[in-house]
Amino acid sequence: MTWEQIWLLVWWLGMFLFGTMAFEEAISFLVTKNLKNLLRTATKNLISSISTGFFATSILQSSAVVSLIAVSFVGAGIIWLENAIGIILGTNIGAPLMDIVLGNLGLKFSLSSIALPMIGIAGFAFLIFSRYGKIKNISRAFVWLGLIFLGLWFMKDSMMVLSASVDFGQYVSLSSIAYFGIGFLVTVLMQSSSATTILVLTAASSGIVDYRMGIPLIMGAFLGTTLTVVLWSLGPNVLKKQVAFSHVFFNLFSVVLWLLFLPWIVVLLDNVFADVVFGLSMFAIWFKIIWVLLMAPFVWYFTRFLQRLFPDKETLLWLSLEQVDPAVPEAAIIAIKKDTVKLLKKTFVYVLHIWSVDEKILLKSHLDVDGILAHQKAVDEAILEQEYLTIKMIEASLVSFASHTKRHTTKSSDIDTIDELYSAISLAVATAKYMKDIVHNIRFLEETPSPWLYKQYELFRSMVVRLYKIISEVIDEKTTDEVLPKMLEVVADIKLADKVFLENLSKEMGKEKMKKFNISDILHINRYVYLSSLSLVDAIKQMFMKSTEKKVFDQLQ
Repeated sequence: MTWEQIWLLVWWLGMFLFGTMAFEEAISFLVTKNLKNLLRTATKNLISSISTGFFATSILQSSAVVSLIAVSFVGAGIIWLENAIGIILGTNIGAPLMDIVLGNLGLKFSLSSIALPMIGIAGFAFLIFSRYGKIKNISRAFVWLGLIFLGLWFMKDSMMVLSASVDFGQYVSLSSIAYFGIGFLVTVLMQSSSATTILVLTAASSGIVDYRMGIPLIMGAFLGTTLTVVLWSLGPNVLKKQVAFSHVFFNLFSVVLWLLFLPWIVVLLDNVFADVVFGLSMFAIWFKIIWVLLMAPFVWYFTRFLQRLFPDKETLLWLSLEQVDPAVPEAAIIAIKKDTVKLLKKTFVYVLHIWSVDEKILLKSHLDVDGILAHQKAVDEAILEQEYLTIKMIEASLVSFASHTKRHTTKSSDIDTIDELYSAISLAVATAKYMKDIVHNIRFLEETPSPWLYKQYELFRSMVVRLYKIISEVIDEKTTDEVLPKMLEVVADIKLADKVFLENLSKEMGKEKMKKFNISDILHINRYVYLSSLSLVDAIKQMFMKSTEKKVFDQLQ
């Protein structure tokens, strides 16, 4: 075999690989949205999860994309990890299925006469209908499919030349483990078990590979493809590791099992299937199906094993977005919403601590405002500083993640939702910032010997407790149908408290004793309490009101 023939084989293999990757991308544009909806809704139990993983991977032709979506949905709390692992089991059946179908089509039929017209017609359609997104993507998919067919056909021709010019008898004596290692190494180098499987089938059609060589080569390819998934899981995301190693252990255990029975499998296939290509194809499919059937009853235990092997490590922030990929906007937006509510709760606690209120006491619904105020909770300044730092860190994480998510979506509804969440995040932090700026003024009021000033402190504290008691019910969604009237009531209360304060201050300013105190300080406190309270109300509006309610609220307040 000449160097020219070797380079031609490499050329057609490269064409096949490129066509495969491009075809996956084109199909993703067409069906990913529907597949996401399928993964979200059709995973109620293990059987439906496995079936969903199988169909999604068969259509999308990318187990990696399906795995990414599954991981993001788990991180957002849309599906359970156990169901995600069921999806992964399904991908292990769906992934080789289309490889086998394409491989057999390419080897049994003359696809070159189909491939060239397909590329030509689809190419013209791509250019002519480039303004129409769906037609453009369909045309693109057919161009790449034609390239796959063309690569398969010429790979077959190159293999036939290779088999005629090279004596492969000298390699027959290699052990099954050696062939397994070759299959593993080739897959790692090409980053594609599909290409390795197609190469094995092509070599089998040319008489180069028999059952004793082909079966371990295919098993090596199945295990080799897990390295790509392991590389994908690198980083702090624990869910990615759990899902990635479900791939690894699934393939590792199945390979070990099948290698133990390899001699009997070779004999069985040799007696049942005279056509080596068809026999290897049946093995590749049933290799996965049988192992999925064996594994299915133990998925719960397998999930617990992965969770113990890669336990969740609690962090300072402990955010949902840490377990979600922004490339899946549906899951990312849910994670941002959850973490924005967490930010609101952190702000909630921080403000109450500034006013020496025990949030646990406040959350006891049977206590009235006076009962809550009777419990003083002294909070150290260092703790307050750490709480504010945590609020700022959550803000930074949310803004950065939301920005990445926004770049991964073109849906106007998603963009509008992210913008509303940006606003809620900013308002929540503003709520904390206003209070942070008057901490020392509040401490002065708390310790003042002046009865009038201390009374103002108690009035501020009472107003804050009333506000936060109502808002705690909204945040915990205990009054979902009453958010609008509740918030209108809160705003009225805030404005009334501001009016009463200014009236009281005006009365006292004429008295001689008021000259001993810095009136600007008390005005400063009132203004910042007012702004902080309204910022919190606006954050609640963004998070918990419907669009129609927001319009009514803006008109009435």
